[in-house]
Amino acid sequence: MANPDLSVSELNVGLRSLVLSRFKIGQGRTASLTGICVLLIVVFSLLEPGIFPTARNFESMAFQMSEIGLLALAIGITMIGGGIDLSVSATANMAGIAAGLVVSAHTGEGTPAGILIVALGAAIAVGLTMGVANGGLVAYLNVHPILATLATMTIVMGLATGITNGATVFGQQAFTGLGSGLVLGIPAPLVLVVLAAAILAFTLHKSRFGFRLYLSGSNPIAASFSGIPVRRTLLMSYVASGVLAGISGIIILGRTNAANVDFGGSFVLLAVLVAVLGGINPYGGEGKILNVLLALMSVQILSTGINTVFAKESGSNFLKEASWGLLLLIILAVPALRTMRSSLRRFTETGPVPNTAKSNVREHHSVNPQNNAASYDAENYVLNAHSIDKSFGGIRALDNASLKVRAGTVHALVGENGSGKSTLTKVVSGVHQPDAGVIELCGETFEYLSPKVSSASGLQVIYQDLALFPDLTVAENIYLAADRVGVNRFINWGDAKAMSKDGLSNLGIDLNPNS
Repeated sequence: MANPDLSVSELNVGLRSLVLSRFKIGQGRTASLTGICVLLIVVFSLLEPGIFPTARNFESMAFQMSEIGLLALAIGITMIGGGIDLSVSATANMAGIAAGLVVSAHTGEGTPAGILIVALGAAIAVGLTMGVANGGLVAYLNVHPILATLATMTIVMGLATGITNGATVFGQQAFTGLGSGLVLGIPAPLVLVVLAAAILAFTLHKSRFGFRLYLSGSNPIAASFSGIPVRRTLLMSYVASGVLAGISGIIILGRTNAANVDFGGSFVLLAVLVAVLGGINPYGGEGKILNVLLALMSVQILSTGINTVFAKESGSNFLKEASWGLLLLIILAVPALRTMRSSLRRFTETGPVPNTAKSNVREHHSVNPQNNAASYDAENYVLNAHSIDKSFGGIRALDNASLKVRAGTVHALVGENGSGKSTLTKVVSGVHQPDAGVIELCGETFEYLSPKVSSASGLQVIYQDLALFPDLTVAENIYLAADRVGVNRFINWGDAKAMSKDGLSNLGIDLNPNS
């Protein structure tokens, strides 16, 4: 129970401390990545002035980083949802093989547009199938994403090897425009990567799906309590990842005119590195897609620079791959060390946090307002849950429990720890499905509810579980139900921030909704 003596100023300070760390860590990512790119270009240009800073070299880098960029976007979108897709490279190879086999099966001269479209469709179908398989395993069967995607990666590699007998599948001239052509002097694959990143960034920032994905990755339990379709959202993120990987396979086939099951063995590590360097939180709930493009540039510049400087050394390629692993370790370790140092500083300054877990505060009042005569009508129950049973494994949490609430009344549930108060609350709000019983809510009868239906009926619950999203802003936390601030499938963040500001102002809290 909240401390009744807590002042508004103390609440203000608490909210500020909650969001301050996220605000400081999130700001400046774009500037930092831009600075890294500029620094690397300057250093390698000074070391190899006749080779590195040339138009031909930069054009070559633009072609090389395209397929990695699509794979990094694919992994990034699953990371935002709290997962990861390690099968992207295998999916890309299988997609390229599928497209190459379709084109190779055409015996006529040239490659008609219809055959090319079928080949592209085959590649996308491979990515879509892999996305559905990965999403189903992770979201609906609760398989750990690392294990699920490693399993599907192994399966698809085995299938690709069996189909091709380990041989390379070659494409046709029609694919070269996709992988090595120019659009207004810009490499076509790079244009495709930038376009995919822009569409993905808009979707994640403006659509309900994007907001729900951030919520699911930040705090899946709280998202589920809030009526967010977590499973369906995660499934869609893996489908998007598979499609992006399929497009990457088309780019690989077009650039090299060949596809092989063993192509790009280090692409998964590189894609993870780019996604994390771009600010995608590997634990979910945080990250901006457009910064992934800057991270992609910096990693490509580093790789090409090392190859250029150490071109005469036989181990230059191994040095490049070692630099990727070292950079990934630094990216993961530095935030952890910063968090440990901040925690140690707070502990030494304030001492340990008091243990309040044993407090024995009991809510004991039940009030019927005398001015609401209708509330005493026995038929005027807004909530009538009866004969509710609920078990968790072999533990009986609720046994023939009942709860009736009349309009205009205030009730309290009192009982020992483990008596079923929270379980009954979650049953009537749709978080838990009862084993037996009936729930009557606002005149409608349900055998079970969902959080979305419960909320739509006017039943709002503040759970004792930690239900904040620390990776999101104040406005995003206040209006986490995107349906309230959206039009059709998109969200009006201007209205959301304005309503958040008004609500905070009414409580006397001076806090920026963007914090």
